Amino acid sequence: NIERMAKAVLGSKSRSGKEYEVSDEMAAFIGFRVSTANMNQSLIYKGYSFMDSKKDAQRILSSAAGTRENISDGDIESAFSSSMRARDEAYRKMIKLSKSMISFGVSRQDIVKSLRGSGVTMKDTMSIIRGAIPKWKMSRQFIKSSADRAMASSVGSLERLKIRQSMVKRKRLINRLANKY
Repeated sequence: NIERMAKAVLGSKSRSGKEYEVSDEMAAFIGFRVSTANMNQSLIYKGYSFMDSKKDAQRILSSAAGTRENISDGDIESAFSSSMRARDEAYRKMIKLSKSMISFGVSRQDIVKSLRGSGVTMKDTMSIIRGAIPKWKMSRQFIKSSADRAMASSVGSLERLKIRQSMVKRKRLINRLANKY
């Protein structure tokens, strides 16, 4: 506290560029530390976390869909449900955070800029701003990656044929589940 008080008296700035204030440092002597939050910067980090959470949720279904092992429809349905719950939770957290930031006076434009700055897609950003969780759709890349993973460790042409047939069934099942969802 003494060092910070000296910096305040001398008019120094912290590494982040914030000026030390004598009044803030006086309050610190009796146990109160004033701090400010950079809401936009915080949202950028939350955007990175959101993207990671979405990938983790996708990985739940991708792991089940991309196994070369024989897997039941029930196992795929279970993985789909778990994946969608995790995905929805990631969106709910970001929607709640976005609403909180708006209530603290952060503009929608700043929220969009921060989310886009962290790599959140425009579609996801606008869904978060609107407070809506977008419908999940299976991409071609999703099923191709799953099939590639399953095929990578196959040993023979008969096994690859069985995996291809299984992937067609899995794709149909996942599409059916996605349409119901």
